[in-house]
Amino acid sequence: MTSDYLALFIVDINRSFEGLVISLEQDPPSMQQAALHARDLADALGSVGLAQISALTSDISGQLGLENPAILPVAKGFIELLKKALLALESGNPNAPLPQQIAVIGEISAAMSDLMSQRMDTSTTDQRNSFSANQDQLDAPSHQAQTPAISSEVRQILSPDFEMLFPQRRNGLNIVQRVREMVNHSGMASSTEMDFLLAEHQDALTSLGQTSFKDALQGLSQHIEADGVYADQEILETLAEAMRLLPPGFSMHASKQALSLFIDIRGVQTNSMQMDLAGGILRRIMGRIDQTNEYVRIVLPSSLKRIRMIPFKRADKFYAVSWVQLLSISGIDSPVGSVDVLGGVADAQKVMRLCAGVEIHALHASEIYPVINMNTFLLPGLLSGPHWMKGVALDGASKPYTWVYL
Repeated sequence: MTSDYLALFIVDINRSFEGLVISLEQDPPSMQQAALHARDLADALGSVGLAQISALTSDISGQLGLENPAILPVAKGFIELLKKALLALESGNPNAPLPQQIAVIGEISAAMSDLMSQRMDTSTTDQRNSFSANQDQLDAPSHQAQTPAISSEVRQILSPDFEMLFPQRRNGLNIVQRVREMVNHSGMASSTEMDFLLAEHQDALTSLGQTSFKDALQGLSQHIEADGVYADQEILETLAEAMRLLPPGFSMHASKQALSLFIDIRGVQTNSMQMDLAGGILRRIMGRIDQTNEYVRIVLPSSLKRIRMIPFKRADKFYAVSWVQLLSISGIDSPVGSVDVLGGVADAQKVMRLCAGVEIHALHASEIYPVINMNTFLLPGLLSGPHWMKGVALDGASKPYTWVYL
């Protein structure tokens, strides 16, 4: 992991950690707010390889979200461990915990196991009480009000919390990413085949916790043909926002290939203002929109966590841009100096035409590499960069590329 890549996440980790501490120090503690900060912290810790501490943080986040008061002393003890872990992280050696830290991790893991067992025992008892209460209700007069025996807190335990899938997905993506990095640096004869399988596994992990296209856009179209098509909730919400700007009465056909959505909208004719407004919204999620004589086509990534990218090089710097925005690549007869939204490049040999929303951009490159799927990380809010920099994208060997946002 390069120092620049590590520094990018240390800022995000410290911000989430401070939010967690402040939430727990309130009187009374703001447990729901602490749960959100802990969830973000677990995600960020997993991104830098602290898988065990990330998993503990995720468990603590779940108990905080249930507002279980027994988690407070455990969480406060865990904060002391995190302080030492963050010092080790900033020193550049996050994977070498001290012996006393290992002991503390073991104690916290045991405490969390006890808490989980207690919660499940409570759940079972409440279900029995619920059965007895229902039996009593059958014997009681119909006009007597009965208090439900299963509390909302217990229902939350018994019902799947789909939001918790996203930290699990990020942790899984990052674990596979680190294995791919090891494979690429090991020189194994079968590393290419193994890396291909790991990449496929990362692509499959991206689908975890995604939302049905058909369900999310129900009511926006007379007919939707999109069986088996899923995408991240934020992608579908933004897409729905854009489609509300189009004239009503259309039908849609959607398919998903290579982590990308292809959507054909038929039975509608748009004007330039509607296309501009819809395109401005789709640009936020790296998408594009185009009108033909027969239909309107929208192409966009199915997730902003792992995206099909075009990596390219300018001078000694490496960049990546969303593949779905590519229209064409053409060569330049002889290397020339060029200027585009990224600035100047002295030895451009190729030019890419890309569409962001409805806007056409030209990006020049010294070299363009084969298209690959990359893990992506948004630039933390406390860090600044050029207006076109969205964050960082990583290839299979965890080599960082600047993520270009047009």
